[in-house]
Amino acid sequence: MKADLDAWLVRNERCPRPFILLGSPGIGESFGVGSHLPYELLHYAPGKLVAVAFLVNERMYIFYLPRGGVPGRVERYTKDDGVERIMDLSDAGCRGYMILDAKETMDLPTCLPTRLWGSIVLSSPNERNYKVWVETNTGSKFLYSNRYHAREMKAYSAWMRRADLAIAEGNAAVRAELDKSWRVMEGRMREVGQAPRYVFDEESYQSRKDEVEWTLNTLITGKASCFLLV
Repeated sequence: MKADLDAWLVRNERCPRPFILLGSPGIGESFGVGSHLPYELLHYAPGKLVAVAFLVNERMYIFYLPRGGVPGRVERYTKDDGVERIMDLSDAGCRGYMILDAKETMDLPTCLPTRLWGSIVLSSPNERNYKVWVETNTGSKFLYSNRYHAREMKAYSAWMRRADLAIAEGNAAVRAELDKSWRVMEGRMREVGQAPRYVFDEESYQSRKDEVEWTLNTLITGKASCFLLV
């Protein structure tokens, strides 16, 4: 994405390219994509973007970057009104970027200015979520979100317990407790995946575990096949 932004906004070499990011359901939350992307875009080269739009749960949030002494702000719209606002901004020559959180229960807009604004769709591998988008926006580039590696999870755990690690060298009881704690984390990763928010927080883990069990019990064969290739 960064290379595409530079080619579009900095070097003016080409129009923006639509992206589709595939990952496990909830990648916007589980892997922080939903917060990381707006943050990076809002801090991209000053003056290059006027607005960043984020469509989630039938709501469109449009973040306006500070310009000419005017502070930044955010406006909330319904999906359809948000699309209309984006079209108005595009018609006025304003450049922006769109983030769209695709869900099976929501149709993605098909009349967005994807040749004038950058765009990325966040989706699970279920093709129904983005099929119409791909047909409408030919040339979309697929990106894939990999899960955290076990080594990264262990490093994160070590950082959180760094004070205990400092005294574990000469304390067998602390060392044993750390080993036991990590075995618990490994068990959680086997059950809910390697997403820090669900592994290292007890309440989030229990909630996610219940969701996983419910989904597995209700998953039909057609949907299951979508996730076997990820």
